Amino acid sequence: MKRPSRTVIGVILATLLGTGLIWHRQMGRSGDLPVLYGNVDVRQVDLGFRVEGRLLEMLVEEGDRVIPGQKLAV
Repeated sequence: MKRPSRTVIGVILATLLGTGLIWHRQMGRSGDLPVLYGNVDVRQVDLGFRVEGRLLEMLVEEGDRVIPGQKLAV
């Protein structure tokens, strides 16, 4: 059985070293900043409209399915 050449051994060692270095850097970054999950509730929204007027009636409610062209409010 033939022994593996030095080139093959060098490539394998370089691959292992590179993979270990990348893994080590990624593990180090996760400790730098906290990872937070959650929802942000909006308290106030400033709206701007092209047409001036008052809203008389809402024709749909939040969560209703709508189709393109359907009137949402009058």
